[in-house]
Amino acid sequence: MRSLLAVLTRIWGRYVRGRVLQGQWSQALSDFCGENVRLVRSDEPGQCYDEFPISLVSQASLTQLSRQSGEAAVFDSRRFRPNFVLRGCEPHEEDGWLGSVIQIGSDLRLHILARDLRCAITTLDPNTGQRDVDTLRYILGYRPNPMAAYFGVYGIVQHPGTVTIGDAVSTLPALRQA
Repeated sequence: MRSLLAVLTRIWGRYVRGRVLQGQWSQALSDFCGENVRLVRSDEPGQCYDEFPISLVSQASLTQLSRQSGEAAVFDSRRFRPNFVLRGCEPHEEDGWLGSVIQIGSDLRLHILARDLRCAITTLDPNTGQRDVDTLRYILGYRPNPMAAYFGVYGIVQHPGTVTIGDAVSTLPALRQA
């Protein structure tokens, strides 16, 4: 696909520069949506995430959610689309990392900024895309919150680095800004 027309588009409350892609996708998407839409590619990688660029959750939290469902569902991490699934944590330990820096491996540091607000996408089977379980109800059933169902945490990259499966994870105090 070629990109031609430069545009400024709003994504999750912020403006992102991009280019309208030419090809059959825009027409196919317009037909599906029942209105005219255009497919736009961001000029800068990483600009099209929904809230923050990094999402992480612990395997213990996923296991706890499965238990809370009465084992009606075994929750796969793909349902929550995290960048990282951490092992060796207590259930929802990641909630306590807000404001902290997480180091994964020798170089990567992530500043943990917010709890991850979950949406209806988590109610869809990651293999079929079909709604199969009321994930949000299960989360709110044991983690009641009047605002939303939170599960996992969001962060930003404070220092880039390469990570591999099995790398050590540690928490560091957040750096204060002057």
